[in-house]
Amino acid sequence: MNTGTHAKPTARRTRLSPETRRELILDHASRIISEDGVATISIERIGREAGISKSLVYKYFANLNEVLVQLLTRELRAMRLAQEKVVKNAENFEELVRSMTTVYLRFAQERGQIIERLEAEPSVKNNATPNSTSRDKLIHFFARTATKIFDMPPDTASAKAAIAYGMPASAGQFMLETGANLEDMASLTTEMIMSVYRSSDIGNGTGKQKSE
Repeated sequence: MNTGTHAKPTARRTRLSPETRRELILDHASRIISEDGVATISIERIGREAGISKSLVYKYFANLNEVLVQLLTRELRAMRLAQEKVVKNAENFEELVRSMTTVYLRFAQERGQIIERLEAEPSVKNNATPNSTSRDKLIHFFARTATKIFDMPPDTASAKAAIAYGMPASAGQFMLETGANLEDMASLTTEMIMSVYRSSDIGNGTGKQKSE
């Protein structure tokens, strides 16, 4: 006999790809750290807030430290990819410095807190990539570029590139602590970095930019 009633269809759980599931787990870990810090995070809490069992979290990550390492790696890679894009579009050295600095400061403004909290954990910072190798590559890139553009020996260019490398990080820290305007900080930091490359008091370089 037909009563005219219909059973509600059972909702199907969406099956996510392994890559998507990993990213979602990292997203939840990121939110927890942003809101409450690294000390409050656990595999159990990630699973609970992601709506999955902790055993499923362990399916993708061996332990909590691996979650944190992969999260920091994701943040740093995103910044490096953004910087690589501006390198290709820069028309001169100063524009390159300004674009790279702006990208760094934007990430510091948007993601600086979580990166800082993750890098405060030695076991996380030392195992994340990009790591010191990426730092060395970036310094080498600027040193090589400066050698071609400015009249200075390679050793001098390397020293100046290493000094200039730390300036955006200091600017980013100041910006986070004081709420300084991003564009103002980018301009000031670019000016300071360019003054390092243009200075002639180190080595035998003149610091004079060659005509382009």
